[in-house]
Amino acid sequence: MAESSRSRRAVDDGLQVGHRVFGEQDGNAELSRESLHAGGEVDRIAHGGKAVFGDKPLAADLDTAAAMRAQARGKATIVDFGFPELSAWRKAKAMMNDGAIGALRHVQLTWNVENYATKMRLKDSWKTNGAEGGGALGNFVSHTFYYLEWLCGPIASLTARLSALPDDPSFETGVTAALTFRSGAAGSVAMSSASYLGSGHRLEIYGEDGTL
Repeated sequence: MAESSRSRRAVDDGLQVGHRVFGEQDGNAELSRESLHAGGEVDRIAHGGKAVFGDKPLAADLDTAAAMRAQARGKATIVDFGFPELSAWRKAKAMMNDGAIGALRHVQLTWNVENYATKMRLKDSWKTNGAEGGGALGNFVSHTFYYLEWLCGPIASLTARLSALPDDPSFETGVTAALTFRSGAAGSVAMSSASYLGSGHRLEIYGEDGTL
């Protein structure tokens, strides 16, 4: 009952946010926990004729994600991946589209931070729990896969490894991945949310005629 009440309050709060951002007529909703999405709230709102504005994590596994995609088909939906909205990122995208760096060769991404949930060992936070759709993969690398495809085109293949704190495997804190874009260009991703005084977020894009 308590979880149900929290879910309802979260949905109602999300509707209020959506009304402020998109207007009363659209009636958009923002949901922010995977347990809400998987519990049918997205289906309830979508079948009510309202567009859905969703924050991550959307799902904890491929089957749930596929079911949500089926629910959303034909309806207005938005996922809150904000990096492509930043002016610097949009400038980089425009330069690549204009051929400023030539044909893409490879991409290198490093993201080393220590987030609050890891630092404080918050076991009840989805931000450290991969089983709830969070952890390093759901909280951080979901952004990177989205913006890498936005910048560089579809990812054709990848291999990845998840890692955890050495003294507590329940904390998912790292992702390393090697990927290939459909164009044939290569890419690498190294992300850690357990990097004390980490070097931050850095994306390097190498082409035949230039580098970003």
